[in-house]
Amino acid sequence: MNGEEWLEAYSGQTTDELLVLRKTHRVDSLACAFERAVQNKAEEIGLDRLTEAERTILAVSAIDREVNNGGFEQFFGNSSCEFAPEMVASLQRIGFSEAAELAQDAIDALHIPGPVTLSTIEAVIEREDEAIVKRLDSIDSRFYDEIGDLSGHLIAYIAANRDSVILPQ
Repeated sequence: MNGEEWLEAYSGQTTDELLVLRKTHRVDSLACAFERAVQNKAEEIGLDRLTEAERTILAVSAIDREVNNGGFEQFFGNSSCEFAPEMVASLQRIGFSEAAELAQDAIDALHIPGPVTLSTIEAVIEREDEAIVKRLDSIDSRFYDEIGDLSGHLIAYIAANRDSVILPQ
């Protein structure tokens, strides 16, 4: 059973030390701690040197935070958009196919001809097309109703891939 205590901050724990806190702490607070730890690592070594599992943590955390706070339009409009090209694959990796399908619907709603890249997404979002905003709002509603919080799936993924999540100490 998951605990009710909130982990205030990441303070150098290992992956296993954070995972054992599932017994006493809320999984969403643990997801935040993992995100912070991986962000610290990325600042030290660069995003391109993170493992696939570590990039998945950053991508899923960004989706969870942005979409649940302001929808896919907010996700695509903020710096978290850097994870948009890999968000569907990241959600599939954590075993949440329903969330991956909605993320794909959000990308499809942008009607981007050709490859989906950060620059093509930014160009669409900057146009502030009302039809796209309405489509994204509809997808947001489905996300809130059907998906909600991603942290439980993310923590289960981290536990299953603990050897690929090496946190800085």
